[in-house]
Amino acid sequence: KDYADGWIYQIPDKRTREVVYVGSTTDFKTSRWRGHVAETRKDNPKMRIARYMKEQGIENFELVPIESWPCKSNKELVARERTWYPKLKPSQNGHGVNPNSNRGRRFGTERCSCGKMISVAPGPRAKHLKGPKHK
Repeated sequence: KDYADGWIYQIPDKRTREVVYVGSTTDFKTSRWRGHVAETRKDNPKMRIARYMKEQGIENFELVPIESWPCKSNKELVARERTWYPKLKPSQNGHGVNPNSNRGRRFGTERCSCGKMISVAPGPRAKHLKGPKHK
């Protein structure tokens, strides 16, 4: 990917202007919106934003650029994306922005009573099972 063409974008609800999602991409001008729309057409969309758009009607949403962010890696692009969360407060992002979010791969961690760092993902996504040390 060419991270020199990095973009940060938002998906607002046209009815309320509430920002429901903030994302980053290197294909903003070509296919990022089509990717979100394609996800809504699945029987069981994996992305929280896709499920929400499917429930509410995709015609109520649009992709809006926030800023061009040329960089060298996905890590830099996502780091910049996350700087927008406190300001825009997207309701359908994962990444710990919304406490009710369940976007799998980006959950935070916490220290267990046994001393091990564990995922705070709900249900079967949790990475640490309690054993004899937890008595």
